[in-house]
Amino acid sequence: MTEPVRLSSLSPDDPAGLHMELREIIEAKIAAHPRSQQIEIGASEIGTPCTRKLVWKMGDVPVCNPVDGSWWAALGVAAHDWLADALAMYNDEAGYERFIIEHEVVIGTIAGQQITGHFDAYDTVTCSVIDWKNPAATNVKTMRKTRDVGPTYTVQTHCYGKGCEDSGLEVKRVHIVALPQGGTLRDMYFWSEPYSRSVAVQAIERADTLARASESIGAMTLGALSPTADDYCKHCPWFTPVGADPSKGQCPGGPETRAAWELAAQPREEKVYTGWTTTEGNPQ
Repeated sequence: MTEPVRLSSLSPDDPAGLHMELREIIEAKIAAHPRSQQIEIGASEIGTPCTRKLVWKMGDVPVCNPVDGSWWAALGVAAHDWLADALAMYNDEAGYERFIIEHEVVIGTIAGQQITGHFDAYDTVTCSVIDWKNPAATNVKTMRKTRDVGPTYTVQTHCYGKGCEDSGLEVKRVHIVALPQGGTLRDMYFWSEPYSRSVAVQAIERADTLARASESIGAMTLGALSPTADDYCKHCPWFTPVGADPSKGQCPGGPETRAAWELAAQPREEKVYTGWTTTEGNPQ
């Protein structure tokens, strides 16, 4: 094995050199993962409530807000690998393949292009599709409070259900298991509903219609004319909170996000207390 050239410059007295190399090793691992190299639209994205975001994603519009969510995504990948191992261990101990783990399925066609997805697990006993999520603890609390996981996750699981059904598996329910990045297993949240093929079909048809329209007038133009919706806007590749120009691939966010930024930008009024009459000079 040939020793990397960098090693010759490392010294025990220079921790910065090792620190830099360790970061490069981590970044190289993240970049090498298939999900980091994915360009085409996937099941995890077609359910977004933001039409502009969907159009620009499918049209590969240049980003203006290169959010670095790579480490967060890497943690999610690591958690998925660990959970896949846990189900595989169960299968081994049970002596049969109860859980079908990490399989690719075809979920549909968008603008003539076949769209595939990888479901996390399928339970042959309950005929259920299972999707692991590893969100922030605050997001899990919101899910539990609202008893909702949002349209993006919902559509994603039904798309996996459609893919499983088309491959010959019976699907009765879809499940999302949200395991928070912080906290304990007591904080995890389970969401489930009966499988509905129509949920997946409608999402695919919506994306197909938008993709074909983009071919006619251009993704940049169509996206600029399309409505927006709040969908983790701060992490959107096209989010531009100040001075956004949609015609240039910039978006100020959905209604709630825009309102929050406008409120934060307003000057705060200084409170002036007058008429204090107590001898100590304190307001009553």
